[in-house]
Amino acid sequence: MKLVLLRHGETESNAQHRFLGRADEPLNEAGECQAADAARALADGHFSAVYSSPLSRARETASLVGDALGVGHRVLDGLRERDLGDLEGCDIDSYTAAHGAQFARLVSDADYAPAGGETQKAVLHRVSSCLQTVLRQGLAEGWAAVLLVTHGGVLAPLAGYLGPVPSSRRVRNCHGVCVRYGQSAGLSLDIRRWDVTARACADWAGQCLADGHGGRRAVETC
Repeated sequence: MKLVLLRHGETESNAQHRFLGRADEPLNEAGECQAADAARALADGHFSAVYSSPLSRARETASLVGDALGVGHRVLDGLRERDLGDLEGCDIDSYTAAHGAQFARLVSDADYAPAGGETQKAVLHRVSSCLQTVLRQGLAEGWAAVLLVTHGGVLAPLAGYLGPVPSSRRVRNCHGVCVRYGQSAGLSLDIRRWDVTARACADWAGQCLADGHGGRRAVETC
């Protein structure tokens, strides 16, 4: 079974390079265009289901994709963005220049939380629970591929969790992470693509379906 985790389209805070966190900001005009383009690309991806974070920027993106696929979308609270507490709304470049050590901990220390915010470890706990829920349902219903629309602050911690860590943990708007599930030992997931276009996600999701989910060739090449 294949999972594609897609970052939502652009918002004004993204465009202005500001911390956004759990603030419920919608897509801007560029983000709406990105989401529409992603929906057209992903319509060929053989996705059986679409899930999203409850935040509007993710729901708007997922709604377009789900409609293009004809499956709608379902909301999972555990996919919501990392809570950045007092950092929300702050200019990222200014904060990094003034508080370099804290910023380094924010992106690399799993136990660090900004004031009033959430640790990466807490994010991973709720996201891994979401993934297990999706996998259980997908395996029960025989799904080949599932799309989950989420946030940059959710995807970055997954890099270390699902390893190996890519050179950059950043995922651009309406780009995705492709993850393969294996049934060998419990929740066995590994990253196959990182920060790739929606078109590349769709192509990957459609590969090797004829080989089933457990064949050696499928595991090695997809």
